[in-house]
Formats: sequence, structure tokens, C-alpha cells
Amino acid sequence: PQEFHVLQCHQCKTFQVQQVKKVLKWSCKLCGEKQSVLRVYGRGSGADCRKHVQNLNTLRGEL
Repeated sequence: PQEFHVLQCHQCKTFQVQQVKKVLKWSCKLCGEKQSVLRVYGRGSGADCRKHVQNLNTLRGEL
């Protein structure tokens, strides 16, 4: 099964799901910023990670 990470963009601060790769670089789906994986906020299946991302982005919007 595929494994996914929950990551946060350093530029726009949005949480998002990215597939686990050997290369520790990724680009934001919202702003396109290329960055390194500095902190993983969660890992697991795609469905679990998407649910976690929705909760984190909702909490971020309430601040």
C-alpha cells in the first residue's frame, strides 16, 4: 500500500498530503513553492491523511 505524509508549506502555511518518496523535496500544490521536508505532521493511508489535513486547515483558518 502507498504511504502518504501530511506536510505544511513554508510559504502559504497550508497543510497538504504528499506521497512518500525517496527524495525529500516537494512542491506546494497551492503556491508552487519548492521545499524540503522539514517536519511531517502525520503519515498513513491517503484517506487518513486527507482527513487529518482537512482538520488541520480548518483549525488554521479559525486562528
